[in-house]
Amino acid sequence: MDSAKVTMKNQNVVTISGLKEIRTTDILGENATTDFSDFALTNHGGDIRFIGDQVFTTNVNQIESILFE
Repeated sequence: MDSAKVTMKNQNVVTISGLKEIRTTDILGENATTDFSDFALTNHGGDIRFIGDQVFTTNVNQIESILFE
């Protein structure tokens, strides 16, 4: 798995290739993961940043789904 397809609630799709890390930020602080098989979206709000060949940051509540490839 080295890429992610993020489908937003407005149906736009963003593809991040070369995915290296996902960082989430909420009221508890920032967390980072590189083990994408254990990653799950939560509805606690906050921001999510996908770091790969490009960096994509959005609010967790704007994401409909994530497909790791």
